[in-house]
Amino acid sequence: MALIVVIEGSPLMRPALRDLLQLDGHTVITTGRADEALGLLDDIIGVELVVANFALPEMDGATLVQRLRADVRYQKVPVLMLALDGDQKVSRQAIEAGANTCLVPPITVEGLKSAVKHMLNGNRAG
Repeated sequence: MALIVVIEGSPLMRPALRDLLQLDGHTVITTGRADEALGLLDDIIGVELVVANFALPEMDGATLVQRLRADVRYQKVPVLMLALDGDQKVSRQAIEAGANTCLVPPITVEGLKSAVKHMLNGNRAG
């Protein structure tokens, strides 16, 4: 299906997101740090979606998205931000920085799967 990079600082959430996306047939690369993800992205070809927690230890989601959008290779790759500890203010910050969508609690499995499917279909259609 798709190659997805998941950037999630929580050692509990990271494998849960990976497993959920893999069950839908996606290839998933995970990391817990934004700086590590940016380094990985230099070596990966064909990333179709980035899923990231807004609250990462060393870099917030807005900064991460701005860095992705500054790289011509990732300007059009959809970014799904998760504001797991956030609210609508965090969602606005993520969208203003360049994320395509930002989910805020309560985030359901169905809601996450739907957002991923929608973003991947939109990316392939574009």
